[in-house]
Amino acid sequence: MPGTEVSSEDGHILAYGTNKPVEKGLTAADTVSEIHRQGGIAVAAHLYSPNLPFFKPSSLGDGVFGAGFDAVEIPDSYSFRQAAAKSFEAAKELNLPTTVGSDAHQPEEIGKNLMYFPESTKNWQNVIENIKRGNFKTSTSKVNVTKMALRHLKRNFEIQILGRNLK
Repeated sequence: MPGTEVSSEDGHILAYGTNKPVEKGLTAADTVSEIHRQGGIAVAAHLYSPNLPFFKPSSLGDGVFGAGFDAVEIPDSYSFRQAAAKSFEAAKELNLPTTVGSDAHQPEEIGKNLMYFPESTKNWQNVIENIKRGNFKTSTSKVNVTKMALRHLKRNFEIQILGRNLK
């Protein structure tokens, strides 16, 4: 399925079903409008997740309200319980479906969060329609968020301080 995570001025937004890159740095509302203009759907990514030190803020927080999103991604509910609870509340208030994603930063995280679609789902267009309708189920498993954060900090240090761009 064509999709990308867009860095808006206000935080990260998942763009599914777009046919070309969405410009970075727009407001959340303008980013959502551009995604819709291209026929895609906009999902508020890892809403209310804590921002890590040395990284640009990535969570929209309350910026989800009034921006015209199609769904809200629930962060890893085991590692970010408060963020997940607030994300569920926002989605309920906005009457939007909730999605999950791996946002995998290390191999052991792949497959921890899954979305299940009806058997009749045959292509990415069907996936988008099912997300819009909330016609899917999700499951999540525990992720070691401390290990993930330490790995990010180490990598950021290697790139920014030591000047290494390791593969």
